[in-house]
Amino acid sequence: AGGGGGGGDGALAPLAPIEIGKSRCVEVKQFKGKTYVDVREYYIDSTGQRKPGRKGVMLSIEQWQALTDAARAIDDAVAQQ
Repeated sequence: AGGGGGGGDGALAPLAPIEIGKSRCVEVKQFKGKTYVDVREYYIDSTGQRKPGRKGVMLSIEQWQALTDAARAIDDAVAQQ
């Protein structure tokens, strides 16, 4: 309904981080008005809170689509190893 940013009109529902390993997660994030898929390592800080680390990659939607389009070829290559 009203303006002011957020909610409705094509806005993405938040996606909880998806754990893909002991210290790695995938999240869909907004940054500077654009949507990205962020694959990142996390660490536990001195207060016991989980924080994003510097190691990771933030893929644009176009890059994410290219990766998912290539998934079958990647699976085949992994299977041959």
